[in-house]
Amino acid sequence: MKRKPIRSISPGTAGFTLVEMLVTIAILAIVMAIAIPNINTGRSLVVNQSREFNSSLNFARNEAVNQSRVVIMCPSDDATAESPSCDETWHSGWVVFVDQDNDGEVDNDEILRRHVALEGAVTIAPAPAVTSISFDNRGFTDDASDFLFCSDADKASGRTVMLARSGRAMRSKVVSTCP
Repeated sequence: MKRKPIRSISPGTAGFTLVEMLVTIAILAIVMAIAIPNINTGRSLVVNQSREFNSSLNFARNEAVNQSRVVIMCPSDDATAESPSCDETWHSGWVVFVDQDNDGEVDNDEILRRHVALEGAVTIAPAPAVTSISFDNRGFTDDASDFLFCSDADKASGRTVMLARSGRAMRSKVVSTCP
């Protein structure tokens, strides 16, 4: 077997110096430190807020079973007000309440949980359109729907909270991109 001779490289003709390599790595580290948080902002907002919504659904269902009463979760743009009211936009906040007088309206002494408006540019689009969710004393609901969470910052990072008639809520990634 024949060996190839080792060729010497004369100084200054090829390669990088250690200083050049360190400066390049430092610049890349700075650029990545600035870019990565901005990439994850839209995704993390959607994930966190779909998790909070799912948690509120599970809480409402559990309270309906524990109290053997109808528990309603509805969107509210004044969820932190003393007497919040239900409206139609979920991303502005929501309230969970026990409907003790069976009127479908929020009363001060019926409120179990409040949630303020969503952070950032995150929207919730229920399909079919649902303006309130009621759980009966067994935890079942007639308001089955899929709630699509989307961020204006990252259209590809949508999440869905699926609510079945059994009252079970599950989160999943969106297969297609958000509108």
